[in-house]
Amino acid sequence: MGIYWQKFSVPKDTKSIRISATYKDGDGDKATAELQAITFYSAKEMYVHVETSTEYGQIGEYVVIHLRSNFGFQVYSYVVSSSMK
Repeated sequence: MGIYWQKFSVPKDTKSIRISATYKDGDGDKATAELQAITFYSAKEMYVHVETSTEYGQIGEYVVIHLRSNFGFQVYSYVVSSSMK
């Protein structure tokens, strides 16, 4: 068990980046995670980052949502959507 740290040099004109990682142990069990980052431009340089620490959301249960921004705001509205894979 541990943490793997990776640093990327991303070209200036990059529109998006997708990172996929797979871990496989000696018993053949494996876990895969994927992350996609998309560039965004704001003329007023106002950004909001939204993520969740809820790993497996269930209907009828609470979800923890984390908001980070470089400006103050009083209200945040959101839409929850889901897809079955």
